Amino acid sequence: QIVLCMYVVDCDGISIVWCACVGWYFHKSIIMKQQQHQTEIWKTTATRVDMMFGMINLAALLYYVLTAETITTLAHECAILLGALLSAVEQYRASNKIRK
Repeated sequence: QIVLCMYVVDCDGISIVWCACVGWYFHKSIIMKQQQHQTEIWKTTATRVDMMFGMINLAALLYYVLTAETITTLAHECAILLGALLSAVEQYRASNKIRK
């Protein structure tokens, strides 16, 4: 996150950290829903929470798109991808530990 803000897109503020958390959360949510041991009630509830969380985040991102410079939007997109990639790496490492 520090590298992204200091060297790649020259950003500051909590919204970048929040976007990385959003990317991580949504990737993790997708993985959890794909697991076989989850009940349908859990999946339905999780989907509703995801939708609510997604709408709130979308509204905040739209605010930044309308009020901030284009580089800020790019930074938010990069941070969301970074969060999702970190979640994917975490999932990969966890699955390799289980196999050993």
